[in-house]
Amino acid sequence: MYSVDIRMLRWKENPFLATSCILIVRALIVQIGFYCHALGSGFLGIELRRNLIFSIFFMCIYSIVIALFKDIPDIMGDAQEGIQTLSVQFGV
Repeated sequence: MYSVDIRMLRWKENPFLATSCILIVRALIVQIGFYCHALGSGFLGIELRRNLIFSIFFMCIYSIVIALFKDIPDIMGDAQEGIQTLSVQFGV
């Protein structure tokens, strides 16, 4: 969704929005969703336990790394299109 060529949804041009999208989905929504599914409960009955907090923390770090390195393979295309991803800005 972050690279869709629709106005206001072109999040790839903004490194903060792209990273936020990846972080929210991978580190929070997926982890909490799987956790609730494993417990057989909904989001309203969630209890923050150590294993959930650890998995969210781990996936936050993992997601930040993914967000930083996701555009490296497409650096030439982004530079040609004028998209200022972190990879283009840092000249990786």
